[in-house]
Amino acid sequence: MRLEIKDVHKSFGEKKVLNGISFAADSGKAFGLLGRNGAGKTTTIRILMDVFPADSGEVMLDGQAIDHHKVGIGYLPEERGLYPKKKIIDQLVYFSELKGMKYADAVKAIDGTPLPMIPRSSYWTNHFPGLTRSTPCSLRMWCAKRSREGRSCCFPAIR
Repeated sequence: MRLEIKDVHKSFGEKKVLNGISFAADSGKAFGLLGRNGAGKTTTIRILMDVFPADSGEVMLDGQAIDHHKVGIGYLPEERGLYPKKKIIDQLVYFSELKGMKYADAVKAIDGTPLPMIPRSSYWTNHFPGLTRSTPCSLRMWCAKRSREGRSCCFPAIR
């Protein structure tokens, strides 16, 4: 497999974040995306993950535009990607809305899904710092396992 990013541009308002970035990564070979803070690494990954679109350019897998409905790409950052000052429910709803769920559907699905090491009653009251240090790691591992099974991280019925 070959992942290609070709001439990708992205701006947020007047701030140009990516200005024609291009690279290719082949399966079976190590690849690193390095740069200083603000260089556009996270923006590039978010475009690759379909969190938001590029303004222009191409993201291709084996010479074809990636169909994110057919191709699942996982990403497990070193940082936990959780917001320590936000309640658990708010974060899970936010991530669900990024994937297209409506607020009410997300709340209903989250409230009915047990998460590892987190009592359901604390979804509405706790922040991640109020839980054990291993909870965010356990949650990431649980999400990765569910993704390998073809299920959404938080919701058993949604792919």
